[in-house]
Amino acid sequence: MEIVVASRLYGIIIALKKSSFKAAYPRMALEGVVSETAIAGAAFDRIAQQYDELWTCSPVGRLQRKAVWRRLDILFEGADLLLDLGCGTGEDALHFMRNGISVRAFDASSGMVRIARGRNVDASVLGIEELHRVQGCFDGMISHFGAFNCVREAVRH
Repeated sequence: MEIVVASRLYGIIIALKKSSFKAAYPRMALEGVVSETAIAGAAFDRIAQQYDELWTCSPVGRLQRKAVWRRLDILFEGADLLLDLGCGTGEDALHFMRNGISVRAFDASSGMVRIARGRNVDASVLGIEELHRVQGCFDGMISHFGAFNCVREAVRH
């Protein structure tokens, strides 16, 4: 498995690549996580309509996203199915879909998911702590621009 972690101005970019990456794998790592995604989801719901204008289409947002895509396009060359955690309005999913890769996308914000779906992205409302509910095998997983920043560290019981 190749793992790419790069610190960025507005969050952490995480990409995993493994043949037949199983979504059930992260369950062990996320058990006991204290959920705050409802709060984060509600906050992003309030800005969902303006998110692309405020971030995605901003000069910094475009430059950062292009830099990420340059790295991930190489990493996921030949992939068939990706998992996008914290998909927002679906901009990254659309990029990979244009490259012939199917994407299943999740976000804690119903407002963001509504916009992503309107752009023909296979998106659903789901917090990262609930990842164990996702079924299927994936060639890789991406999450960046802060989705993991909205989750507290795992607490062992």
